[in-house]
Amino acid sequence: MSEQPKGIETLIEDVYMTLLEGYTSTEENEKTIDAFGESLKDLLRSRLVPRKKGGPVLRLSALGKPARQLWYDSKGHEREKMTGDKLLKFLYGDIIEEILLTLAKLSGHSVTSEQAKVKVAGITGHMDAVIDGHVVDVKSASPSAFKKFSQATLAVDDPFGYMQQISAYSEAVPNNEGVAFWAMNKVDGNMTLYQPSAAMLPDTQERVDELKEALASDTPPERCYDVEEDKSGNEKLAIGCVFCDFKKVCWADANNGEGLKGYQYKGVPFPLYLTKTVKKPRVDEIEI
Repeated sequence: MSEQPKGIETLIEDVYMTLLEGYTSTEENEKTIDAFGESLKDLLRSRLVPRKKGGPVLRLSALGKPARQLWYDSKGHEREKMTGDKLLKFLYGDIIEEILLTLAKLSGHSVTSEQAKVKVAGITGHMDAVIDGHVVDVKSASPSAFKKFSQATLAVDDPFGYMQQISAYSEAVPNNEGVAFWAMNKVDGNMTLYQPSAAMLPDTQERVDELKEALASDTPPERCYDVEEDKSGNEKLAIGCVFCDFKKVCWADANNGEGLKGYQYKGVPFPLYLTKTVKKPRVDEIEI
């Protein structure tokens, strides 16, 4: 009797078991491992090639981004300069994705459509993979971001638009069995599988129409997030703004026209950006 195909519900335990007990050295598995090595070489080469400017603003991976952020990009405003630590973070995330997808294969799960090019509502993109019939987005996450997946709060706290992104990929794969975010805590190696229902996924065509209208305007859409006030009366950027490449131009009128002010506290992973400074922080101001 042939072995029953595995379901995505056992994906994580099967991967951990493979790590604990090892893999079976079959011809197919050896090819999988060889392919993993080739993928890492291609990945490193692609990340070390100078990044090209330009390209379409609307991509499936960008549909969940705030309209104002995309508006600045479409109008040619200068992005923040890319730094080495950011590029290393992206490379690390890509490597984690390759590792997890390879482990899924070695643990007996079906993995197809890796980085497949898809088109939905006239917009193109590349999805991560389909695992056991489910459209899967692989995420490497910090401990705090990991909680959004493990505690299933992403649907109500999604500053990077992951739900809109995976919804588009889902629409590109007819008759799929659902969607899933496969997230790994990059600090301790814990993994979780968050599977939002189809009813929770936003409509892609509706979002594309909304963004096209916004990008055609001569004036930027409303700001994406409200500022947050602390106990001293200072007003700071919300987390969604902190990681935006256009926060400097977007908040040029902050601090009575002086612009954003940034401060980096020791041990804090990202700077504090103030739009209103009542009490100056006790750390040196950084250049934005």
